[in-house]
Amino acid sequence: MKPFTFCSVALLAKQAAALPHIDPDTPIPLNAFKFGARGDVDYHNIISPDVIRKYASQAPDCPFLGKRDIPFDPVKQLVDVHGDHEFKPPNWEAGDVRGLCPGLNTLANHNYLPRNGVATWTQYVTAVAKVWGMAPDISAVLTTLGVVLGGDLISVSQGGWSKFMNNNLLGLLGTPRGLDGCHPFFEVDGSPTRGDLYDPIGDNNNMNMSYFMDLYNLQKDAEDPNYSIEVLYEHNKNRWHQTIAVNPFAWFGPASGWLVRASPYSFTARLVANRSAEYPDEGRLNKENLKSFFSVYGPEDNMTYIVGHERIPENFYRRHFTDYGILANALDIITYSAPETLSIGGNTNGVNTFVGINLNDLAGGVLNAENLLQGNNLICFALNAVKTVSPNALSSIYATLKPVTDLIFAAIEPVIGALACPVYGDLSVNGTNWFDYNAEKYPGFKKAGGGW
Repeated sequence: MKPFTFCSVALLAKQAAALPHIDPDTPIPLNAFKFGARGDVDYHNIISPDVIRKYASQAPDCPFLGKRDIPFDPVKQLVDVHGDHEFKPPNWEAGDVRGLCPGLNTLANHNYLPRNGVATWTQYVTAVAKVWGMAPDISAVLTTLGVVLGGDLISVSQGGWSKFMNNNLLGLLGTPRGLDGCHPFFEVDGSPTRGDLYDPIGDNNNMNMSYFMDLYNLQKDAEDPNYSIEVLYEHNKNRWHQTIAVNPFAWFGPASGWLVRASPYSFTARLVANRSAEYPDEGRLNKENLKSFFSVYGPEDNMTYIVGHERIPENFYRRHFTDYGILANALDIITYSAPETLSIGGNTNGVNTFVGINLNDLAGGVLNAENLLQGNNLICFALNAVKTVSPNALSSIYATLKPVTDLIFAAIEPVIGALACPVYGDLSVNGTNWFDYNAEKYPGFKKAGGGW
């Protein structure tokens, strides 16, 4: 674990002392809207399960470790940041929103996504492919979860509530909360630069400069600074320990803790790295590009975070192929994660009281610590957890579940099929219902109203 700086400890202690007591028995709703019964209304009038399945089934070939022979095409790979794609910061007065994902903020600032910060399912999956080279299988899964959990089945704000969303689609919906309101399904604990929803800082949208500096300092004195996959996953380990130490309600599930939480670390290293003829495969992510991506400005001895000013640097070359998908991400998680970050569980009685669930006690013992990292077991179990838990987890949010689960299953099932995943019957813990067990043991799970 990377130790806190003295200033970080003092700051957190001061903030924690000033905050009122948080009652773990008072759930904070993940979303403010419910589906109501409306006869024969078609809930899928815009986004179709068939479209989601089409994208989710487009999985790239199985990746492998080691340097690949990748061509470099400076014309094809150069990302346009001029004309229609010139950098423009958000117009806060007009109602523009930005959120907890710097990659999405960047796309909106360069008009690859609508500049107001609200986009449709298709706009999201198209933009992340065009600029970052994200494969359609993983973008279909993540975008579907975002649009369903935080949006209106058509679009979703990349931040919080937005006036630009269809806030009452066909009279079926109330007020969508955006991606920031999806804890602990889409917004999770221990992200690279954002605070947890329930940690003492209390802001899970804007960047925490202390967390950014923890990442930045990992290469501060390097002769040739490069925020590689190894460096990002070192930061992953540090942030895992950090959130256990500052957030009394920290909780990690098999999907939220493995897939959703780890992905931003992988994305930063694999998608934001600048390619070149010298480094055509993995690319290089130096200090200046890292700062640009995370909206940090100024010289090293006086750096400042400016909210919502994430930008693509000049002469940025994206990855050659749109091939970073579920398998590649799973391989990164398996290869580079510290063992403790793959634990399921959370704090039980304040900070630094983490207790994990024994994998042998899950789902009748079909998964254990020995076979978790073999083949596709980790990612298969995570996706099965989403599918298995969704009906119960979302029942407190939606009055009518079928249109919601239809869309989620449409994204997940083709990926599970492509990976030839075994079917895990349930997520019971020693025969105890998943929800009952976690709600009794983990205050963070109970406070959020569930999770997967």
